[in-house]
Amino acid sequence: MHTRRLATHPAFPRAAPFGVYLVFLLVETTLPPSLAAKFDPHWLYLVQIAVTGGVLAGCWPAFIELRHSFGRAAWSIGPLAAALATGLVVFFLWHALDQPWASLGSGRPLDPAVRLFPRHVLFAAARVAGAVVLVPIMEELFWRSLVTRWIDRSDFLSLAPARISARALCAGAVLFGLEHNLLLAGIVAGLAFGELYRRSGNLWYAVIAHALTNALLEVFPVAG
Repeated sequence: MHTRRLATHPAFPRAAPFGVYLVFLLVETTLPPSLAAKFDPHWLYLVQIAVTGGVLAGCWPAFIELRHSFGRAAWSIGPLAAALATGLVVFFLWHALDQPWASLGSGRPLDPAVRLFPRHVLFAAARVAGAVVLVPIMEELFWRSLVTRWIDRSDFLSLAPARISARALCAGAVLFGLEHNLLLAGIVAGLAFGELYRRSGNLWYAVIAHALTNALLEVFPVAG
């Protein structure tokens, strides 16, 4: 009975894709050194994106914050321009904050799309699909729509984005930063995407900003 209640809770579909994504990260980091040396992590990433994408697609009917906003006439040039500007600024800050003092170890041993193409078209396509499409949707649903609003109110769906407190915005950004090896850059990105969501009230604008940042990082990756 408890498992059934958990599965029907509105937090579940927003956390499930992210949880599956993390399981693959855990598998990657716990591979024995002898096996990891012979294993191409891009294959694992390909499976990770396929499985996580399937879970996200299966949960799609629950994402009212995306489905109800996608076809609205509320879309306008001002917030869209703000989303694109936010994505661009976060990209430049991500490069500027690629410093040892602002980092938590090293990132995943994966090449960006620009280094994979055209030698490994399949892996390059997986990187684009994951970084530019899947991850922005999955992470914005989890970090902004769920976690940030949950900090203010456990009944998070009843909290309008405009009523997200500064405390929740900052706490959510710090947690988002801890997910990334570039800690400070992640926190800054979390603040930017969260504020965009708070001001626009439309999660799609945060997704667009996030997707633009990731797309640029696939073409112009950080040195590390």
